Amino acid sequence: MSEGRDYASIDKNDPPDCVAAHASGIRFVYLRGAFVENGRPCADPTPARVRDAWAAAGDVVGGYVILSYDPSGPSPEDQIQKFIDTWGPRRSGELPPALDAETGSKDHSSATDAQRKEWLERAYDAMSAYYGFVTTYTSLDQWNTNFGGGPSRVGNGGGWIKIPYPWKEHNPPHPESCPPTPGTLPAPWEDPSSPGAWITQYQGDAVHSTGFSSTVDCDRWILYVDDGRADVRTPWVDGQLAKLGYASVEELQTARGLVADKVVGPATFSVLTTV
Repeated sequence: MSEGRDYASIDKNDPPDCVAAHASGIRFVYLRGAFVENGRPCADPTPARVRDAWAAAGDVVGGYVILSYDPSGPSPEDQIQKFIDTWGPRRSGELPPALDAETGSKDHSSATDAQRKEWLERAYDAMSAYYGFVTTYTSLDQWNTNFGGGPSRVGNGGGWIKIPYPWKEHNPPHPESCPPTPGTLPAPWEDPSSPGAWITQYQGDAVHSTGFSSTVDCDRWILYVDDGRADVRTPWVDGQLAKLGYASVEELQTARGLVADKVVGPATFSVLTTV
């Protein structure tokens, strides 16, 4: 399992020391590209400052957008367009972009669960139209409580799942609090033919993470299907390998210059999701 971070230029975070973070074991990072503030979509300056630095340090990089579900605010399409304008095209070797499908105290407007789900799906459609493959960040509690539960096309991508755990705010990262499997997933993500690669957040608002000046969210890359063999396969992985013309994960990794560990980690997943 690979360690990662998701980062935004908030909480007085200075630009991270990407080399130090990578040396500490970080292997992937998601950077916030856009969000809504004061009723308008805004670009996060983080990508322009550190996107290339993370890649140069050896990490796999992806971007995410935090959606606002206020019917009186910017449309989901406008919010996604701000992300596209900020992040630009997905570069070779990068992770697919992600939608942050959660709501906080600022997002509890007059929108109903059904309206939030509709806006999320519209955002997913707009993002997919530009990038092709899109992942989603949510949790079972968020999905059932704020989006009405049930199936949705936003489950077609890989998952970025927040696992419920005792939050230890303003403490160092606690990787032991991250379970080795995703646990119970929202219904749309439970199909074994899905991508089968997941990111779980195991520590929110963590401090003293090497390379970061202030708070950061800690993530772990895990595999939805792992039967104990090194060569982790799912129907989705097999299908993507076939499209690319490879018989195995190891063969793809060798051909693309990746570490041939036979595991669909962040770098391998980035290749599989470009088909």
